[in-house]
Amino acid sequence: MSLTFRAANPGDLYAAVSLLQSRDLPVDGFADLLRAQPGNVRVAELNGNVVGCAALDVHDTHALLRSVAVASDLAALGVGTRVVSDLIKQARALGIESLFLLTTTAADWFPKFGFEVTDRASVPAALAGTVEFTSACPSSATVMRLALT
Repeated sequence: MSLTFRAANPGDLYAAVSLLQSRDLPVDGFADLLRAQPGNVRVAELNGNVVGCAALDVHDTHALLRSVAVASDLAALGVGTRVVSDLIKQARALGIESLFLLTTTAADWFPKFGFEVTDRASVPAALAGTVEFTSACPSSATVMRLALT
């Protein structure tokens, strides 16, 4: 068993989208993000198969953490923790001031990284205009923020 973590590339698109769909997560805008900011998408690969992913949608000094998914049979192995931790480190290295995310199912998982529930009014305009906020996620989704500075 060979589990590796790396930056995504355009060849990962189909596998990552399939993984997101298998976990009932939105895929709107994911292909555009992977093409525009491939270094901001991380994947976990097991024996040549994408089994985890997460992405940063960067806008100025803020970013949206999105598309965090792990194959259901590997969730207990810490794959999600690793891809999210890698992206938090990357966001810090990029000088990102704060990370935001939307979730309908994992509001109790993200606090271990320091994320706190916040309201939509606190989301910077550039992030509030992303597909995640405008159409992909329901208005009932929990908004969370992690201050990095």
